[in-house]
Amino acid sequence: MSEIIEKKLKIIDTAFTESTINVLTTMTGLLVSEKEHLHENADYSGVMFLKGDEYNYIFTLSTSEESVRILMSYMTGMLPEDLTKDELSDGISELVNMIAGKVKIIFSGTENHFNLTSPFTIEGDNHAFINKKNIPSVSKMFFANDLKIFLNIIII
Repeated sequence: MSEIIEKKLKIIDTAFTESTINVLTTMTGLLVSEKEHLHENADYSGVMFLKGDEYNYIFTLSTSEESVRILMSYMTGMLPEDLTKDELSDGISELVNMIAGKVKIIFSGTENHFNLTSPFTIEGDNHAFINKKNIPSVSKMFFANDLKIFLNIIII
């Protein structure tokens, strides 16, 4: 990987890590921590394409059904078991939208700025995003109590 791409990934990594921790903490009140991690399988993934002048990105936030139920319960005040599948899908997409929106503000007026697309959700028991080895990407795992949330950013 070129030095320029490595530098770009570091900038993207920092902004998305800070924004993810900020949004998850603000929306749930939970203490959130992170560490680098290879992606694990999930049941719900919020996805957004980011269009920059120089690079384009795919941003995913993935977690288990149990975790998304708890996250959405904190965000909505509803009991986890009362949330519908549609509400879970909308919720994970909204988290992606909030995180990407924060990053967009951070990068506004810089060479790293980008445009957002509408987020969407991929649902399915135990699905995964597999990155080829030579594709530049960042993968992180965030923890909040027993919840595990996976972030993946791929330069395309």
